[in-house]
Amino acid sequence: MNIHQVTHRYPPRTGGVESHVHAVSHELADRHMVTVRTADRAGDEPRFEWDGKVKLYRRRSLPPWHLSPMSLMDGRSGLADVVHCHNAHSLHPVLAALAADCERLVFSPHYHGFEGRTKLIFGPYRILIRRALRKADRVIAVSEHERDLLSDDLGVDAEVVPHGLDYSGVGSGRPVETGNDFALFVGRLVPHKNVEAVIDTAVGKGMDLVVVGEGPELPGLVRYADENGGSDTVFFAGRVDDELDEMYAGASVLLNPSSEEAFGMVVGEALARGTPCVVNPESGLSRWLDTDGVVGAAPEEMGAAVDEAVESDVDERPLPSWSEVAGRLEEVYR
Repeated sequence: MNIHQVTHRYPPRTGGVESHVHAVSHELADRHMVTVRTADRAGDEPRFEWDGKVKLYRRRSLPPWHLSPMSLMDGRSGLADVVHCHNAHSLHPVLAALAADCERLVFSPHYHGFEGRTKLIFGPYRILIRRALRKADRVIAVSEHERDLLSDDLGVDAEVVPHGLDYSGVGSGRPVETGNDFALFVGRLVPHKNVEAVIDTAVGKGMDLVVVGEGPELPGLVRYADENGGSDTVFFAGRVDDELDEMYAGASVLLNPSSEEAFGMVVGEALARGTPCVVNPESGLSRWLDTDGVVGAAPEEMGAAVDEAVESDVDERPLPSWSEVAGRLEEVYR
């Protein structure tokens, strides 16, 4: 098959959708022709390059919705047997889906609803999302929570194909040590991630905290840590690639109080390294609550949950492999 994946961003940009598209594209490229079309070209990055066996086209776009003049064209490639669009929270894949003229259109919304400021635009934008999803031959949710949100908010039926994990390098590195028990946060530094609550929890428990990730909230979070007792114990690591496995393995606990989440891949990554997790049960992270090693707590109540989490057993194979996920996608594409 000739498969085109359309997404808003792609590595080296970080995030759950970015990691998902990268992983499944490389698995599928062992058996099919795979092209990724993304809207995150910046600076002097090439318009086209090979990422291993994957063809990669980057478009320039207008932030924050990744509106590109090529969005419509990326859905209308006459060469594709399958166009698979990812992320309903970005205009690039939504417009590509609306314009698609392929034999089979698949959409993975990675939908987590709209809250706060974004809720103001949900009314008109939902018309576009609903049209794109209803045009698709198959809609894929990564969790039961996302499936239910799609049904409740948009009246769209979806089937569940979860994220996967790469187990090949698990346990191969030496756990990072800070000289003290440390909590870990991994994710984009944006408001709905509630990183202030992570800082408050670590400081309150007398733990070091390592924050992995980039985003617009970084300067404010550095100030918040300095002003709230974390000047010497909260470390902002930025983007981490090579040592992330070791950070997961060395942490006493992963904290994820995000209020908008379709899945929460970092929770699975931490569990696979034997690290327990505390998550916000009021988002898509609720799908983890029946997994050994995961404790649910509201952002302001995570401190008490840390003690329970660190004493719990951990399920170290909480998800299928990416190879298994790619196999399920092949069934959908057919």
